[in-house]
Amino acid sequence: MRRLNFYGVSERNVTHYGMTVEDNVMPRIAAELEASSDYRSRREAIVRHNAANHTIKRGLAFTPVKFGISFNAVLYNQAGALVNVYTDGTVLVNHGGTEMGRACTPR
Repeated sequence: MRRLNFYGVSERNVTHYGMTVEDNVMPRIAAELEASSDYRSRREAIVRHNAANHTIKRGLAFTPVKFGISFNAVLYNQAGALVNVYTDGTVLVNHGGTEMGRACTPR
């Protein structure tokens, strides 16, 4: 079901914000990861384990996630921060950003 929801390369490649997804490698990468991780056989082993064990269960998921970092409407691409500079030289910055816990790799 999740694969059906992937954005396409030349069609089904526009987000609900109207942004065109360019250089979409998700379908190819998902197939490569599924194969290189031996995902299918591992899932089958987990199904067998769970059928045989009524107390301790195991799980395995493959969940691709896309998180947009901006919007097409410029008014959404703004932010603010409160910066306090204290007399002892310390600085406190408050902002509304969210840490998503993902690493960014430069191209």
